[in-house]
Parts: sequence; structure tokens; C-alpha cells
Amino acid sequence: MALPAIAALGRHAASGGERVRVHAPAWGHELYGWLDGVEVVARDQAPSGAVVGGLLKPSLGAAWRWRGLPKRVGMAGNARGWLLTQALKVVDGEHRREGYARVVEALGAEVERPVRPRFQPRAPWDGPVVAPGFVALNAWGRTPSTRWPFMGALADALVAEGQRVVVLAGPGEVAPVRALAGAHTVVEHGVLASLASLLDTAALVVSHDSGLAHFADACGAGVLVLHGPTDPRITGVGRAVVAASAGGGSHRAVPRQMSDLSLARVHAAVQAALAPTG
Repeated sequence: MALPAIAALGRHAASGGERVRVHAPAWGHELYGWLDGVEVVARDQAPSGAVVGGLLKPSLGAAWRWRGLPKRVGMAGNARGWLLTQALKVVDGEHRREGYARVVEALGAEVERPVRPRFQPRAPWDGPVVAPGFVALNAWGRTPSTRWPFMGALADALVAEGQRVVVLAGPGEVAPVRALAGAHTVVEHGVLASLASLLDTAALVVSHDSGLAHFADACGAGVLVLHGPTDPRITGVGRAVVAASAGGGSHRAVPRQMSDLSLARVHAAVQAALAPTG
């Protein structure tokens, strides 16, 4: 979700002959390193030599680690406003992309509207041959609360209708994904530019609210995202299927579960997304 904001900040830095340093996990080099004016370093590396810090993620820990910078701009949420020299107001219901855009705009960058992520690098798909037009399913999440328990049954239903299904697995995820996928094809992805080439040939990507869902959207793929405990207003991309809150309450008042999404409802949403238009 931060890709458009970081791209804008990189362009702004490059226009002045400078570079912006992005502190990110290991995959950040692939996701952001191709952008003009951007240098990617380890997330926990000290911001030595910097005078301005833009804190995109609402992390109290990051704000504390960066408290020595002369200028620190970020969102005021999570009780961290006192650690920032410029704390931006948290807007209820604002998509996180818009919040990131406001942070970098406060640093002088210009962000195009609407805010749309675009991941441009491509490399040949380095996995098994997959014929175009398949439905990609992202069945695995790092925590049980993010996993939709009926993904295998959805794959069965789609195959019975004549759809080709591929179940995606990240590095080190093949074994647990195979346990969920049953007899369906599982492909392990690694390099993001290679995965992007695979997603270019997918008819639809079905996923929980995850980094892969957002990456697929940034690649231009059609995405159907299953929302249990997450709010599509804040983190949604593509089409959304949202679990109903018990008793009609809001997602904050009554936490929703992935298991609240029925197989029939998700299957119908997939069919609608695959239906010819026009």
C-alpha cells in the first residue's frame, strides 16, 4: 500500500539530486528498489545521517527509534503523536494509501490522485508452466485468524465448473499449503518480478487481506479479497467480500472471523468476478 507514496517521495528526492532511504523488510529491496530516487536499507538499521523522517506505518516503536531526528512526520495514531514533530490527524475510514500519501505530501512530495499502486518490474516466470486464464488462490496466512478455512472446497467447486485453479505458496509455505490444497496444483513463488509475470496471466486472484493481495492489485491483476477482521475501507483493494458482524455491529465493536464467510457466498462472488462484462 505504501508503493505510490514511496514512488512519489523518490521522485521528489531525485528532482533535487537526492535519494530517499526506505527502511523495509528483506522483500523491500524488490518492491521498492527499482523506484527512482529510492535506496532500500534494513528495517532496523539506524537512520544515521538523516534529518527528516517520514513514518508511514503507525508504529509506536518506529517513532521511538527515530525520536532523535530533527523532523519526524507521521500519523498521530497509536499514542505516538508526542514523538512526532508533525503529527497528522487520523481520519476515520480513510484508506491507508491516502494516509501514506498525506505523510509524503507533508514532506513536499506530490502524489497523483487517485492513489493507485503500480509495480512495473517483470522477469520471466521461473516456476512450472501454467496456462493463462487460471484462478489463483492464496490459501495461507501467517496467523490462523487470517486463513479462510474453505479455500480447498472453493478450489473443488471451481474445478467442477471447468475452471483451472492454482494455489499460491510463498517461500517455505509449500508443505502447509499442500495440506490445504489437496490434489490441486500448488506453485511456490519467490522473486516478485517473476511472480508479477505469473499474475499477469491470471483470470482472478482470490486471497485474504494480505501482502500478496495488495501486490497482485499493484500488478494490475483482478483481485477478490476476503475480509474477516480487517476493514475494506482501510485496507481494501479490488473486489471485497466482507464477513457480517454478529448482531449487526461494526467491525470494531464485534470482531469478525474469516469463518463467518460462507463457501456459498465467496463462490458466488468469484463467479460474478469471472463473468464476462459488456
